[in-house]
Amino acid sequence: MAYQGNFTGGNILNAADLNEFGNVTILRQNSLSVPNTTNTWPLFNIEDIDVSGWHTGTNNYLTVDLDGVFLLTATARNLLGSTRGIVAILQDGIAIADMDTSGGRDLTNSTAVTATSGTQFSMFVWQQSGSTQTPDVSLSCQLVRAT
Repeated sequence: MAYQGNFTGGNILNAADLNEFGNVTILRQNSLSVPNTTNTWPLFNIEDIDVSGWHTGTNNYLTVDLDGVFLLTATARNLLGSTRGIVAILQDGIAIADMDTSGGRDLTNSTAVTATSGTQFSMFVWQQSGSTQTPDVSLSCQLVRAT
């Protein structure tokens, strides 16, 4: 199996090798109910893309099945009137990247991270506006390079 960056002279690529470039999962939950000043983990109920099979059911995480470098992006859109908002990316339950902003309506946070097979990635949203907000949230994970 060939992965990004592991080619050597004389290699012949076949269809299965080229299909490995599709290791990506994009999960979404529309209208996530985020109470004021409460960390809220989305239960992803929409798989826009799950070529790799890293997400099953309706849960708040995805699990990669190979070692590599991954690009993760978490978004929370339509935080109406929010005075402060946070979107964080977690690796095995530990925050590895967060975006904390005041007056942000749409929040996006990205990071590249090295992980091993079995690693779980998730996200949470927090907002402080004085009332419950219902942003649309998404989490994407793409293999950059297998190791």
